Amino acid sequence: MTGIIDSNPTLSNITLALLEDSGWYKVNYVYGEYLAWGYKKGCSLATKSCYQYMNERSKSGESLTPFCNQFSSSNQGLRYGCTADREYKAECNLAKYTTSLPQEYQYFSDPTVGGGNQVGDFCPYQNSFSYTSGRDTQCSNPSNQPPDNQDIAAETYGPGSKCFNHANQWTLGTNIGPLMDSGCYKCSCNGDWSSLTVYVKGTAYTCNKPGQTFNISAPSNGFGQYNGMMACPSSFETVCQ
Repeated sequence: MTGIIDSNPTLSNITLALLEDSGWYKVNYVYGEYLAWGYKKGCSLATKSCYQYMNERSKSGESLTPFCNQFSSSNQGLRYGCTADREYKAECNLAKYTTSLPQEYQYFSDPTVGGGNQVGDFCPYQNSFSYTSGRDTQCSNPSNQPPDNQDIAAETYGPGSKCFNHANQWTLGTNIGPLMDSGCYKCSCNGDWSSLTVYVKGTAYTCNKPGQTFNISAPSNGFGQYNGMMACPSSFETVCQ
């Protein structure tokens, strides 16, 4: 619960408990929604600054999620990730300001670099976005499906689709594709959530354990084959909820 308007807010049990503890409200926890942000990321996420959290995770070789430390646009191309609930393809809201940030919010060697949201203590995190064409990046919305000649990541938008991270830079035919790092793909979970299946251009790939990677080889419309690697989520619950 933060002092900012969001297009896709989560009414979690934490928010309901805060309202109840204020003494002004009686709440019904039946309406508490699943909160993907920080799920299974440990106490450090809540008790330490985002700088300390990212530093610890980086040293141990773990993912910085839900935070990030790379500009979404670079001379190598565009870099995308996923929102914490994997409902949207996202970009890191890391920004460069014209003046130095307050000292307590300086997380990088360059004091003018930080997250794009002051309410979030200038911590950089993955944020959904919209393209100049008007499409946004909600995976479950079929109207966001790019035309075939612009579908450089073999994506599928529509009901049952979630955001998945790429594990390397994909190739398309004989060409190395631009850095994308994530995309929207249809998926399904087995009954006990012990595995999930991802579908890329009609081919099924199974995640048998969290963090697993697998090779992608899928046909494109007139451009040869998509080839690359995809990463399974670190927690299947985030996808299967």
